[in-house]
Amino acid sequence: MLGNAWLFANLPGQGEGSKVKDVKGREWDIKVPAGFHFVYMKDSEAKHDGIKLATTSVTSDSGPIVVELLKRGVMKPADLGL
Repeated sequence: MLGNAWLFANLPGQGEGSKVKDVKGREWDIKVPAGFHFVYMKDSEAKHDGIKLATTSVTSDSGPIVVELLKRGVMKPADLGL
């Protein structure tokens, strides 16, 4: 099963930008797109009709987060290993 969602996060350090809100109205420092990949498998001992969650992967674009951490001084360009 694949899914897309918004990943919301609060970051360390002082930010200058405005907050973003999720669908419940909670405020966060940043919002980035994310993807989810769930793998299910048959297992006769599983609670839910013989199906259980085998693995989960979450991916997200770290670029906007890194940029914001650099702006806040939490990261330095040298931390990027460039």
